[in-house]
Amino acid sequence: PPLLQDGPDMSLAVAIEAHCPNLLRMMGQVTELDRAFRRRIPSMLDRIGAALVSKAEDLVPVSTGALRSSIYWRTLGRMGYLGTSSEYGAAVEFGIQKDASRQFVKAHPRMITQAFGRRIFPKQVSVIPHARSVFMPPQPYLMPAYFKNLGPIFGIINAEAEEAKKEVGLG
Repeated sequence: PPLLQDGPDMSLAVAIEAHCPNLLRMMGQVTELDRAFRRRIPSMLDRIGAALVSKAEDLVPVSTGALRSSIYWRTLGRMGYLGTSSEYGAAVEFGIQKDASRQFVKAHPRMITQAFGRRIFPKQVSVIPHARSVFMPPQPYLMPAYFKNLGPIFGIINAEAEEAKKEVGLG
């Protein structure tokens, strides 16, 4: 029963006691579910990786196909990594913009052998000093592959969670 205390301020103390006879059994099932889910992580990562690589290969700009063939998925423990082994993969994903003031070309002689797409008799010309800037707009393919696959990724995880629940008798 509630306890009333007398004094300058009156307060009411309430104690609640809960009895859950199945608590230990439920805790055991949660532990089993966690283990069953963790056993499924490698196959989940393989399925997620295959989806991401496929989407990135669809999205990557292709000139020679080298960048597309360099896209990979690697797993390390419970983590998966989508990437590219190409030297210029990051430049394509994020673009390039180099400051023109840092790209200054000094005057120098140059031998030219073609002009306007036609071969000409070799001629030496003087290149005047000039500033050069490098710009390549971003053409993302890795990050969009991830964001366009969020639905399927969550679907894979949910399906594996349901299988884990069935395995331990909760589904």
